[in-house]
Amino acid sequence: MNDYYRNSPDQKKPRQRSFLGCLVLGCLSAFVIFILFCVVITYLLFRAHPSVQEEKYFNQETCGFFRFQLEAMRNKASRQLLKNVIQNMQPPSEQTEIQDVDLEGLWTALDMLLYKRHYLYFYKTEKESLDFLIIIDVKRFSWFFSALLEDPDATQIQKITPPKGVKAKCILLKKAKNPIYIGVTSRAVFITNSESRLKHSLLLLYSRIPPSQLSSEAEQLLPSDNPDEMINGFLFWDKQYTERFYNNTVEKYPEWQEGLYPLYDLLSQENIKGIRARIALSTSDVLNIKVGMQCSDQNRASALSQKLSPVFSALLTDTRGVEIRCLHENTMVTIDILIHGVEQWMMQKMQKLQE
Repeated sequence: MNDYYRNSPDQKKPRQRSFLGCLVLGCLSAFVIFILFCVVITYLLFRAHPSVQEEKYFNQETCGFFRFQLEAMRNKASRQLLKNVIQNMQPPSEQTEIQDVDLEGLWTALDMLLYKRHYLYFYKTEKESLDFLIIIDVKRFSWFFSALLEDPDATQIQKITPPKGVKAKCILLKKAKNPIYIGVTSRAVFITNSESRLKHSLLLLYSRIPPSQLSSEAEQLLPSDNPDEMINGFLFWDKQYTERFYNNTVEKYPEWQEGLYPLYDLLSQENIKGIRARIALSTSDVLNIKVGMQCSDQNRASALSQKLSPVFSALLTDTRGVEIRCLHENTMVTIDILIHGVEQWMMQKMQKLQE
């Protein structure tokens, strides 16, 4: 009789319910853990890392600095230029379909990957040449840049050990004419011509040490902030730069030698302390380049401005689409250059790439 009650179907139901309850609870727990795992992975992948502060890499040895501003590509002139170039690349039969080209997708992708500003620094050294440092400010997906440095055969790169306590992928490019060192971290990509500069920059990125200040001469040359300029910055000048620029230009474009020599001869006699550069689009078809040259005093600036005007007039006699004005204010001579036909030039370059 007891065996009958013990093995009856009614006695088995509580055990079945208990098993089902444990099964449901286990499935729910696994589902919750899976959701939490997905949330954590999504956070790690899509979180924005802190941006790099430009002043973090300033010091008394900084002799040049340039900002490259992606935000300038979102102003009205730049948007219109890109829209016209993209539209021109399409076959005539399809151009009517993209009259209202929406570039928001491109900006969204860039905003996901990069911050709006990236930097180039120059530093004085004991050597004749300068150290340079390029910083690409990465917002997310730094693994993308690490993947670009992969070389399965290891024939083009040499791995370098990063500084102690810094998580980074560091390499030396073997195929480069001059040594090029690259370091990739979760926050930025560093490119430089000095291994010691690379390691110092990596340590500085995570350091809590307050940023150093520019020298007073550099502060005077540093352009004011303007988000509409694609490039702006400064560089201390040396007479050898004038000669090097002239020789390199003539080597590449021999036909320019006769026209450029009067300009080279004039500038090589001047004691230019530094230059300031600003590059922006005035319209979708006009590029505006402003180059300021700081002279030793106000009289020298006035004299140089007066001498440059006829030199540029002679230089541009047979040149179309370029306007140049020379102005001066205090010790600064500004060469204001307007280059027309930017759209046509870009369209021709893009068409050659497609061929």
